[in-house]
Amino acid sequence: GKKLDSLPADFYSTRNYTDTLISYIDRHKADGKPFFMFAAYTAPHDPLHAPKEYIDKYKGKFDMGWDSLRNLRLENLKALGIVPKDLNGYFPNPSVPKWETLSHEQKEDYARDMEVYAAMVDYLDMSIGRLIDYLKKEGMYDNTAIVFMSDNGANGAMATAYPGNDDGKYLGGFNNKMENRGLPGSYIEMGPGWAQASSSPFRLFKGFSTEGGIKAPLIFKMPGSMKNPGQWNSGFAHVTDLMPTFLALADVTFSENYKGRKVKAPIGRSLVPVLNDSLETVHENNGMGWELFEMKSYIKGKWKILRLPQPFGTGDWQLFDLTKDPAEVNDLSLQNSAIRSELINEWNEYAKANEVFDHKGWYDEAYLEKFKVTEKH
Repeated sequence: GKKLDSLPADFYSTRNYTDTLISYIDRHKADGKPFFMFAAYTAPHDPLHAPKEYIDKYKGKFDMGWDSLRNLRLENLKALGIVPKDLNGYFPNPSVPKWETLSHEQKEDYARDMEVYAAMVDYLDMSIGRLIDYLKKEGMYDNTAIVFMSDNGANGAMATAYPGNDDGKYLGGFNNKMENRGLPGSYIEMGPGWAQASSSPFRLFKGFSTEGGIKAPLIFKMPGSMKNPGQWNSGFAHVTDLMPTFLALADVTFSENYKGRKVKAPIGRSLVPVLNDSLETVHENNGMGWELFEMKSYIKGKWKILRLPQPFGTGDWQLFDLTKDPAEVNDLSLQNSAIRSELINEWNEYAKANEVFDHKGWYDEAYLEKFKVTEKH
């Protein structure tokens, strides 16, 4: 194809990705062959940008601040039945100041940042609607499986945390004045205050092996008519389940040999029984582990063990019952020491099987600095 030396003057990734994805299907629709499309949108990752008319829709919407938004989100999840009705505790986040302690100018800046984030999500929602409308118009919608998911919890890292940004020189080249925040030439982020509210009521956010970091939304539409449209499923599913699910839907049997090479079998399980409403989860008796920068966790059934270095955790394994305590506030290690020991052993086996390099000592003050609310640049 033709090499593009520069982007169009009005380029906006969410719109241009959508245009391109539609053009791909359009170009090949006459072939009559099945297609697989991976729509890897970068929104709503920072730097946060959105068309001005979308930002304007959210003016004043977040003046309440992140503490109030965190409570509002919790109440909404209770009303939807996603978290227990009696859940009211939060794990305190030492890096987020109380909203009322901020200056008037800080509140204005931060509120605008969340307005831009909401505008980005709104525009993304509209764009996915464009894809769905196109599939319907072309008569492909009913025969298509559609999966929407996020890659992790809300992003609480400040822009200064990224390599090369810490000295402020790069970030100093942007215009982040109020009238330009979220528009071309600005560089703003969500930050830990809004990330914590967005992850409500879960503990922490992206970069941690807590529920706020590893729990993500997943929406799945099966081809044809579903038995349970619009229903919630609270059973455990994992990103590694997606490939086996797609293979099952395409009626393809996985082969460990490909063009003379041995290919490792997927570790996930097909979600088709869950999607057909015959099972709550395909992981009733097997667990799954996580590890990132010495932050570890393992989930099996309703139980989760979590190990976070101080000050975010105790530095030792803790045990939580996710059905009653998805916020990971009440450590049940003493009451259930046998379960805790069993899951620690299983995490060690998981680490061995997946060649986890457990590097002691990487975690330090520099990691803490990523999540501290700093003066806006």
